[in-house]
Amino acid sequence: MKKFNFFPVLLVALFMLCGFDSSAQTYKPVADAIVSVNGAVSGSQSSIDAQSSGDRITSTLSQSLALNHMKMQVGRALLEQFKSNVDVATALVAVTNQLAVNAQRASYKADAIAFYKNLLLI
Repeated sequence: MKKFNFFPVLLVALFMLCGFDSSAQTYKPVADAIVSVNGAVSGSQSSIDAQSSGDRITSTLSQSLALNHMKMQVGRALLEQFKSNVDVATALVAVTNQLAVNAQRASYKADAIAFYKNLLLI
């Protein structure tokens, strides 16, 4: 049995040399990501148009409008990043760092970023 104690060490060393990362996320290719983000942006725009055409805006509706507006901002910023020929992971990081929001809207930004991360995962 003692002969096999070396095997796990060898396996770990092999993974380290190969750059194995068990937590790596795989995103869609940029062309597919552009299509997905365009769809999400147009969906958010149509949702904003439908919600803002009503006569009465409640606090829940106002929160939904704010979230959809933030999704549009993040989506447009992602599309700008994709024009620079960067991969999806780099674009998400850049947009997260690029968009400055006040403390009130920070949760909307986090929700919008999480929405796009989930949308762009394979």
